[in-house]
Amino acid sequence: MDPQKILSGMVIQAVERGKILLADEEFGRAMALLQLALQTSVPLYYLEIQMGAPKPLWDDPKKMQEFQLLLAEHGHALFIRNEKKGRSAKVFNAVAESIANLCQFHGGVTVFGFHWQAPGVSRPKGLGDLPYGDFLYHITWIRNLASIRETQFMVPSIVTRVNWLKKGLSIKGKQFFTEPAGVHVWLSIYADKANLESPHPRDNGMVPVILRIPKPFLPDATIDAQGTKDAGGIPSVQVKRKVPTGTIEVWTGHDWDLLIDVDLAKINLAAMTFPNGKVKDVSNYRLPRGLV
Repeated sequence: MDPQKILSGMVIQAVERGKILLADEEFGRAMALLQLALQTSVPLYYLEIQMGAPKPLWDDPKKMQEFQLLLAEHGHALFIRNEKKGRSAKVFNAVAESIANLCQFHGGVTVFGFHWQAPGVSRPKGLGDLPYGDFLYHITWIRNLASIRETQFMVPSIVTRVNWLKKGLSIKGKQFFTEPAGVHVWLSIYADKANLESPHPRDNGMVPVILRIPKPFLPDATIDAQGTKDAGGIPSVQVKRKVPTGTIEVWTGHDWDLLIDVDLAKINLAAMTFPNGKVKDVSNYRLPRGLV
């Protein structure tokens, strides 16, 4: 997983929010003020990072995800003063610190009308080479991906909601993940459900897809006893908060791509379904390296 993509996505998302909320003239005035403020704040954050405090965001996954959550929920406060005291300042500081991190990547970043580039720096190490065991996985229907991306947060799938409600359990505010060994189990559960309930799962969007997120971005994950039991003892975990989509990758049938970037139309459904539209069982499913 590429921290540069995550950070730039966070900042660009905040800018796009301002374009949507403000008329062109108002947006122009707001941008002019932000440019002046950022020209002062970003260099200061850069110097502080070079001195060791704060740490670079790619070394602090928890803080990076806090920034993601803040900008996804309140990014508009960068352009419109928020009613909650201090929130607009908090959003601005998150943006400034993110740009100070981005300028340390090779090529820098162009945003807010400027190109930000620190001199003589090399690209920091990303998360893309983490072993498969350093990720947690989640299965959902392909038809859910667009709404997950649009709302910017993962939500429990209908399968999870129905199963938990049948057991009289609450899933409010919870997100569920499994270890690598559980991917086969949950794919089988989803495939059986799709083929049982729909004559044409592919046409109805009931094709199960695999999502993953690095464990460092879920430091508060705890064991989900019911999910572990349903998976035959394979550890399942839950987090009791929203999970921003900027740290989530989806398996396309060919490779892992960031959910916020992937062209959903290019997900290889032929790798996941038979010609008649039915979902393949796990033995015929084209799985990623490390999960086979």
